[in-house]
Amino acid sequence: MKSARARGSRARVEAGLPPLALAGVVAGALLLLLAPPDSARAWGVNGFRSLAPATALAVVLAALASAVVARFGPRSPAVWWSIVVGIALLLAFPLREQTHLLGDTQLRLRSEQAAARGVLTSWFALAWERLHAQPLDIVVDVTIPIALQRLGLSIRDAVSTVSAALALAFFAAGWRLAGRLGAPPGVRVALALALTIGGALEGFAGYSEVAGLVAVAVMWWWAEMLAPLATPFQAWRTALAFTGLILSHRLGAVMLLPQMWRALGPAAPGDRPAARRTLAGLTLAAVALAAVAAVPAGAARQIALDVREILRSLTPWPTHLGDVANTLLLLAPAAPVALAAAPGSWRVWTREPWFGWIAAAALPLLAAQVWVFPAGESGLGAMRDWDSGILLGITLTTAAGVLLARLPEALLRSALTAALPLLTLGAFAWVAVNADAVGATRRAQSLLRTPGALTVPQRAHLHAYFGQRGMDERHPEQAAPEYEAAYDLGGNPRRALLAAEAYLMAGNAAGGRRMLARARAGAPLTPELEHSFAELEGLADRLAPVRADSTTHGH
Repeated sequence: MKSARARGSRARVEAGLPPLALAGVVAGALLLLLAPPDSARAWGVNGFRSLAPATALAVVLAALASAVVARFGPRSPAVWWSIVVGIALLLAFPLREQTHLLGDTQLRLRSEQAAARGVLTSWFALAWERLHAQPLDIVVDVTIPIALQRLGLSIRDAVSTVSAALALAFFAAGWRLAGRLGAPPGVRVALALALTIGGALEGFAGYSEVAGLVAVAVMWWWAEMLAPLATPFQAWRTALAFTGLILSHRLGAVMLLPQMWRALGPAAPGDRPAARRTLAGLTLAAVALAAVAAVPAGAARQIALDVREILRSLTPWPTHLGDVANTLLLLAPAAPVALAAAPGSWRVWTREPWFGWIAAAALPLLAAQVWVFPAGESGLGAMRDWDSGILLGITLTTAAGVLLARLPEALLRSALTAALPLLTLGAFAWVAVNADAVGATRRAQSLLRTPGALTVPQRAHLHAYFGQRGMDERHPEQAAPEYEAAYDLGGNPRRALLAAEAYLMAGNAAGGRRMLARARAGAPLTPELEHSFAELEGLADRLAPVRADSTTHGH
């Protein structure tokens, strides 16, 4: 009898959450529910508080549904696919980003639309040079949307179709990663959801940038990295996943160190020497392939710019640790869950081979988030450049998965039942607020109003964004002062000419001439800008008599 009571007591202890985990759940819930709405200081966690009531209610219902999935633990892959197909379609179409504030989506959409209409005949070169796209990015995120437009789809539907396909690939990678981690059948669906439900879902919300492709590539890469290197076939799989990663984004080159550590460092259980040697050779071949493919992109110039920004970040620069925290909570929400649910287990984990792989990937990426990206002149600010943290976020999420998968099944189920609603609430609120034009605009305006939230170049970029948005919405009178503010901050003559164009289109000849004079007084104009200057000067000359005539008749 005593033995039976002891077993029952032990089972209850295993099924219950540690006090630290309970405290973490409460703290996480309070953070999401009480974060100041639309605040530039809490952009990664205040999405829920920034939503309209009806949308907030829908997000809460989704969070409760995730708790039901975790609690009852469906085992069938069919259940998993029925859930994620619905999520993929929801993200790509009803919840797609509306304002094109994040990343360079505004530029991409305009460029792809122009290419589809035949306005840009050298769109491939444009993708290399102006969009800084890598080969796989050009194929998936540029070429396919252009082809779909030429088949009759709108630019938004073309991008959303690609987003939906990438989302399904991402969820397939998450399912595979959960299996690689040895998740028990009864919690595999819930663990796979914990690995995939995070801020990275915005990359599949009709998002024209490379974020979704990078998320897919790095998730698949980690799924292959954690598999035993027992056969040459597995070495090929891992090498192909690495190749896809570095051909998606140049930041993927950071993963060369963990990849070579995987091949040449301490062996993991199940590894065989021949397969590890094969992986080392294939990895070097992948690097050579990426180098050759990058030549047409002017890779040397881009690398020089990257190095310059890295060196510049070594000098004193205002590092916003709050932005780093927002990025990590948004893109790696499972990491604090794992640390709270498995306190102390990380000490054992650090002695295992895969700790070195994850640390070798995470540390350089974390350094980039803290020191390099805040200093980049081409940067847009942490909220708009949220996707720069996807590689780090999924790497830390993989580490969390390793910790969680080692918990007893009852404890893991309890942890996921408590945590999944918070992950769902945070991730879908972030997606939903960016799908709301009014809410996303309020958040962008908050960035401009908050002292120190952005560097001077980043403020200039944001004013230029509002200028372009005003022109897209046929409000040149609103666009002109935004472009002028961007020029005041950044001094780019192209922005002065854009301001002049907007003033002239709004019928303000005096404003147009003033900005033309400022553009001429600055740095020498390139031949392209000289041509634009001449056209705008002619427009100002034609507009002036009309304005003068209307004024005379008015008197």
